[in-house]
Order: sequence, then structure tokens, then C-alpha cells
Amino acid sequence: MIHQISSDTILDPTRGVHCSPIAKTESRRIIDFSTDISKFEWKRSCNDDNKEHMPTYTMHNLNVDSFGRSAEEFKAAEIIEQSDTDSNEEVDEQQTRTRSERGVLLSVLREKRKSLPSSLFVANNHILINNDRTSSYILPLIRCPILDKAASDHAKHMSAEKSCTHSDIDHLASIIKGVTPWRRIGENVCCGESIGAVHNEIKNNPLYIADKNNMFDRRFSMFGVGFGYSDEGKVYICQIYQG
Repeated sequence: MIHQISSDTILDPTRGVHCSPIAKTESRRIIDFSTDISKFEWKRSCNDDNKEHMPTYTMHNLNVDSFGRSAEEFKAAEIIEQSDTDSNEEVDEQQTRTRSERGVLLSVLREKRKSLPSSLFVANNHILINNDRTSSYILPLIRCPILDKAASDHAKHMSAEKSCTHSDIDHLASIIKGVTPWRRIGENVCCGESIGAVHNEIKNNPLYIADKNNMFDRRFSMFGVGFGYSDEGKVYICQIYQG
């Protein structure tokens, strides 16, 4: 079992957080990269933000080919289907577009699932997260060595301090900025008896909803996970997400 948390966990600063340079305006949401990174702050990963701004999926250079193939296959199947229906039958364009998007996503997910290793006998946090994402019809994340290193360094720091605390956002953002442009960073920091116990707590404990929001956020495309072990044998886990 994970360490007991006080009754005020709704405000617990160790729960899942995110940071984004995206600024909202009345007409659109823009990225303000001119803003001094030191002005950014961690924010709690909440349900309202996820519901308002969550896309169906996120495209990046490592999955664009998969989506292209699936889109062509789905388009060909639709042409055949339409030719078999009454030509006078009215077609709802929005409904057709939605069905097409879902069909393409499901096709890509089937392709990605084939390449994912099983977590049946190995409690690997990268595998556990990606298998749960695909089971929830969310694209798996790409493992990033630089994010793994940042997460590992912070997890070892937490285990030495025997305390769950979030990374310094200025330092973390500077590391990620050197890898690739980013719109959103997320971080979960947890402690428990084992990797599997921590993962199950994130999935099933309502008090960990902010951590779960990060784990299932469709805006993220890359991630890194690190571990540190205390003298008492507890595992400290840091998960860093990027999109």
C-alpha cells in the first residue's frame, strides 16, 4: 500500500501537475514563447481543463505515417460503403467526419498495440502506462531518454530526502526546451511499496485523480519515468510527460 495521505489531499501539492506556455484569448489559444520561463508555475492537472481542451489524439513526426496509412484505408472503405447505399440518401457530414476520425484512431491504436510489450509478468512503469492508455483508446507515449534521465535524477533526489516534491519548473523546462518545442509538461511524483502498487493507486484512488489526468492526457506524446529507493525499501517514482 502507498503511504497514507491526510484528509486535505484535494490540495495536496504532491499530486499531478502541469505547466503550459499556452495563453488563452477570446478567439484562439496561442503559445507565448516570448514569456520568461521563470514566470511559469506548476498547476494542478484538473478534470475541467482536460474536458475543455482535450483533443481526440495528438499528431507528431513518429505517428504521422501511421495516421496517413489508416486514413487512406478508411477513405477507401468509405467509398465502397457509399457506393452500396442509396445515392439519394442524405449523409450527415459532421457524423461522417466524426466516424472517420474515430475509425482512423482505432486503426492506428490496433497497429500500436501490436508493438507494445506485455505487462503481465513485468511491472515496468513505461509498459503499464502505455497499455492502460491504449486500453482507454488513447495513443501510447514515446519513451524519451532525456525525460527518463530527468525523471530518474529527481526520483533519486526524492528518495534521498524521503519526500515527494515536484521538480523545479525552471530547470525542467530548460532541459525539455533543448530537446524539442513543447506546449505542455506534466509531472507525477509518488511513493509506495512497489511500482505496481503506485500504478494501481493512480488508476483507482480518487485522491490521485490529478496524477491519472496526466497519465491519460491525449495532449502528451512523450514521457520519461525514473525511480529511487529509500533505505526502508520504498520506491519513489517521478513521471514526466511532454506534448
